[in-house]
Amino acid sequence: MALEPAAAELIAPVRLPADTLARMARPEALRWSLRPAEQADFDWAYELHKAALGEYVERTWGWEEEAQRTMFADAFSRQPRQVIEVDGRAVGVLVVDERSGELYLGLIELLPAWQGRGLGTDILRCLLRRARETQRPLTLHVLRANPRAVALYEREGLRVVLSEPVRLLMRSGAVSQNRLGSGSQTPGATRPRSPI
Repeated sequence: MALEPAAAELIAPVRLPADTLARMARPEALRWSLRPAEQADFDWAYELHKAALGEYVERTWGWEEEAQRTMFADAFSRQPRQVIEVDGRAVGVLVVDERSGELYLGLIELLPAWQGRGLGTDILRCLLRRARETQRPLTLHVLRANPRAVALYEREGLRVVLSEPVRLLMRSGAVSQNRLGSGSQTPGATRPRSPI
């Protein structure tokens, strides 16, 4: 089965050409593109992180600015990120990890002004399509303190497969389990106060 341009290019850390973007978005959907995050995006991405997830991090662990900035810098340097753009304007960040047994959504953050407008849902649906086409589940962690995100993921068919003290592991096409099957890992499970 051939990949749709949106699903195939969502994962590739490259800027999408305008003609691909036009084919990618449904007529009623926002037209968005991705580009690789650069070091010059760091301060903006950190402010986005605080605006998008700060409330939930605060509720879960408390927000210690210096510690959060240090953990964010570590994550920024080791995890390739893509900047989500609408009309050339940066509105969010996406981290996707292509793993052999799963497509892992490490992070999706949108500016508050862009939340609730269908952009996150559209990106999530592209990832779900990519996961189906490659016959892998889409997997992600979400903070328990973020019920709005949990509700979005459940609406789109993801289910909780592991309940951790502060996070839920969710997976597409899965049945709830008390623990993960052999060989699976829970990314960041031993790292407290993770910014992502």
